[in-house]
Amino acid sequence: MPVLSRKLDILSPKIQEDGALLPIHQATASAGSSAYIVLPCSPPAPTTSLNSGNTINFDIERDTVKLVENICFRFRVQCTTADVELLPPNYWLNRLVIEAERGSADELQHCYPIDWIVWDYLVEDRVGRECSQYFGNYRATPYKSQSAEKYGINERMKFKVGETRDVYLKIPALFFHLNAIDMSHIRADLRLRLEMSNDIVVSGSSNNVSLEGLDLVIDNFAEEDFDRNHRVSKQMSNPHKYLYLDCERYQVSDKTLTAGATTRIELDQFTGKMAYAIIVIKPSTNPSASDQSKIDFVELGPEGTIDITNPSSQSLLGQGTAIKEGHLYQLWTEQTKNPHLKGVYLIPFSSNCKKAITGSMSGGFMEFVGLRDYLELTFDSAPTSEVHTITQNAVSSAGTYRYAFENGAISDQEINYNDGPTVINSALDAMPQLKERGITVTAGGDLTSATQTITFNAGSGKVSDELGKITILGNGTAKVNNSAVTTVGRRGFTTGSNYQINVYMYKYKCLTVAKNGRLTCHDM
Repeated sequence: MPVLSRKLDILSPKIQEDGALLPIHQATASAGSSAYIVLPCSPPAPTTSLNSGNTINFDIERDTVKLVENICFRFRVQCTTADVELLPPNYWLNRLVIEAERGSADELQHCYPIDWIVWDYLVEDRVGRECSQYFGNYRATPYKSQSAEKYGINERMKFKVGETRDVYLKIPALFFHLNAIDMSHIRADLRLRLEMSNDIVVSGSSNNVSLEGLDLVIDNFAEEDFDRNHRVSKQMSNPHKYLYLDCERYQVSDKTLTAGATTRIELDQFTGKMAYAIIVIKPSTNPSASDQSKIDFVELGPEGTIDITNPSSQSLLGQGTAIKEGHLYQLWTEQTKNPHLKGVYLIPFSSNCKKAITGSMSGGFMEFVGLRDYLELTFDSAPTSEVHTITQNAVSSAGTYRYAFENGAISDQEINYNDGPTVINSALDAMPQLKERGITVTAGGDLTSATQTITFNAGSGKVSDELGKITILGNGTAKVNNSAVTTVGRRGFTTGSNYQINVYMYKYKCLTVAKNGRLTCHDM
């Protein structure tokens, strides 16, 4: 699995005998090799853990693991008597909490489903993200005209009857990747507390999937005894500290959001030095797996804005001006060096979020002190549905046809010339190119009329930019004389009363490993 480049931004240089400076990671060396360790969950997780809503405690005993380079869960999933489609594995958990001393001491890290997504875009390049997508069973649908991607489910989340498959989920805990924890030094066990979801099935029944195994796969650097003993003796002579980012979430459900209006969310519950924030809006008060609203992120619209204001309504971002959606997407691309993710908004308080995620505070931060700062979301006006009109050179009286777009996408279903809107809508909605983009259609009439309109759902934007104009490929039907975009679509925001707003703040924390190996953490 891909790993985070570590230490480059946070380790101090070392003065050599000739007065020159070298970073510590270049000035020191250890004899050893990389070794993969597999730790099974003990006691084993119940086979009913998937979709159970229960908690699994996964303990890592001291002296089991030394210098951790990378760490991930491996879920072994078995499908029994009927096919099942699941959400990506980061949504199998409501939350992951990493605790010191098996939960009797500090909670070191909190990971929510969105953390895995943000991690991939901040840490990985394209190849790394493709690797994560493959092993983590999610998909990023490209929108080439917008230099964007949309998070979704790939075909590998469909489990077939009798299939047993391993699904990998890496753990985005920075102190592992920074080698902050050396299990040969610390004097307490770690606990990974997996708070499982009770709603991960998109289609099928949760009774037909079972968890046959849960392991940790650890890329562990194995040192020679002399090097390890020397390093541990140095650690035990002084406490050592590491900066890292933890995540806090504030969730507001059952929220009425109005097109063209501003909504204020209190941020009193956040305190500390924040590197960046992530804002995600979902289309349901209680997002569910079956309609994919758990992973269906809502966009503000082109004229929508985000701001953070103080109690006097003074803007704290953009030098007094709220940030428009397009600028937010540009900030995402500049910070991550990846296409922006539709409906996921990054508000950087640091000039370099990639450095911030390695623990560096050199790029700056925003400090929240719990004094009624507000998040202000201003939504765009209502969207415009795009309409395509297909004109035949004559009325059809026989034959079948399929729909096709200029980019080469063709519907699978043969449609009779006189099939009505229900059949037409179903055939188009099933097209992968429309389905993965959340686009649905409403057909106006069949081919017994010389013209036919296809109206795309509001919020789809300018469909022709992505797919081109729609036309038909006929077999015995009249020929198409013209296909045109008669109403240009425009993204916007749809007023509703059942939205859910999620605010994630990424806070600087300090992990201290005492001389006796005890772990504590505190806010910076």
